[in-house]
Amino acid sequence: LSLWVNEVKDLTPRKKYFCELHLDGCLYARTTSKLNAEELFWGEHFEFNNLPPVREVTLHLFRDEDKKRKEMNALGSVTLPLAEVTGRQHTERWHSINVQTLNKGKVVLPAIRLSLRYQNVKV
Repeated sequence: LSLWVNEVKDLTPRKKYFCELHLDGCLYARTTSKLNAEELFWGEHFEFNNLPPVREVTLHLFRDEDKKRKEMNALGSVTLPLAEVTGRQHTERWHSINVQTLNKGKVVLPAIRLSLRYQNVKV
């Protein structure tokens, strides 16, 4: 599995955000925490080899507010079934993030640009 977490658009400016990458519900990686100035760009690459069979990738988006707080709630997430992402080439596109209601009922529809490739070799 090869995954690029590129950028997010339509988030509250001047806040810090990060993503967690889950494979079938298990945490495998986390992006760095970045400040959303005008654009929020990560450009972070994750490469996973010798994985057990995996059905889906889920990215959870968090706002990095308080370092002392141990438990954080995700602002939203996007789940991608890997059955739709087979092939030799990276598939890159914008994915809508399913968000919780934020800011006194305002509906915010952020999107994340991901590039991924998944190959499962059976011997």
